[in-house]
Amino acid sequence: MERLEVPDRVHVMPVGYENDRLVLPAIELGADRIVLLEPEAGDAREYAESVRERLDDAGIAHETIPCDIFDLYESIGAIAEVASRFEDVSVNIASGSKVTAVAGAIACMATDATPYYVRAERYGEAADSVSEGVEAIYELPTYPIDRPSREHVAVLAHVAEHEPVTKKRLIAYGENEDLPFIADYDGAGEKGKYRLLERHVVDPLAERGYVAVDDVGRTKRVSITDSGRNTLRAFSYLLDGNTYSDN
Repeated sequence: MERLEVPDRVHVMPVGYENDRLVLPAIELGADRIVLLEPEAGDAREYAESVRERLDDAGIAHETIPCDIFDLYESIGAIAEVASRFEDVSVNIASGSKVTAVAGAIACMATDATPYYVRAERYGEAADSVSEGVEAIYELPTYPIDRPSREHVAVLAHVAEHEPVTKKRLIAYGENEDLPFIADYDGAGEKGKYRLLERHVVDPLAERGYVAVDDVGRTKRVSITDSGRNTLRAFSYLLDGNTYSDN
């Protein structure tokens, strides 16, 4: 009899100054693997080491990814990247910073991950203390949001590296990378290529405030905005795929 393979239940947990609120939910919810987001410096690293030891004692597999838990876009990118690697992902939004709580919620809305909040039994009175125990675990609702497509992220990366970029150069880049907006173009005129670029790439990115288009003489040049750079930081993991056709 062929055995049905069930995907691992993966939990993403930013490491702040918590311990019980990471380990106890992992045990109670039957996590198969934990992905810890650990700051590269600071006192939180001591908590991370203690959490890893307790996960080992509980027999739960784990891995650690460095992440600045006080950087919104880096945190979104780290959480969303994990959600793209596994099928069944839950995100503990109570275990890190307020920034990772927001980042976790956004990443879950942009992927199929599920956010949950852990209420502690007791909270320390000192500013540097941690909570103890787990009183309740709440699954939080999510509302789907439109994330940028791989094609748009690829164009943002190209513009960020070479800005300002002419539309002619973006068309050449699209043809070289076989991007969806130009891949199936069979027309003979160059004007058709420009219309496709504007309709499917430049105009949508400009409407979202990710790029700016400036007239330099008779040439239009495309530059990335601060919002575009932050979006690129959060969703650059999409470029790890082999194709650009999926959103």
